Amino acid sequence: MLIRFVAVLLAIAAPTTFACTPGKSIDVFFERNSSRVSAEQVSRLAHWTTMLRERYPNRQEMNMAASAEQGEHEPRNLAKARAKNVAQILEERIRFTVPTVNPPTMDHVYATGALGKEDVKRVEIDFLPACPHECPCETGDPLYKLSPQR
Repeated sequence: MLIRFVAVLLAIAAPTTFACTPGKSIDVFFERNSSRVSAEQVSRLAHWTTMLRERYPNRQEMNMAASAEQGEHEPRNLAKARAKNVAQILEERIRFTVPTVNPPTMDHVYATGALGKEDVKRVEIDFLPACPHECPCETGDPLYKLSPQR
């Protein structure tokens, strides 16, 4: 009985490894049948990119995914137009650039209400900072093998 108790205590006290993901994401939402990025969404993007500029001066990659709702006018084309408009705002108005921008390789058309009221009509942006960042970087260069920063 004592051995089991000690084993449980050791298991609880053992260091745990958590995966570190430096990527940051934001969703840009749209009105029905619209690819126009509202002033509110531009403001959200501006605040998000300000934080990214401060925390991650080295930028690696940005991935985008676009979606529309069934019943919207030409939903596949609408999703593509949404992604194009978000990319244009990031580049031209906010002037946030990344070496690699991966536009959507496929658009998503969801059933009405599939993910929630406004979750369907959106562009998802995933940003990946370049090293160094808060996760240990695994590159061939020993200068970038850092311990987590807080």
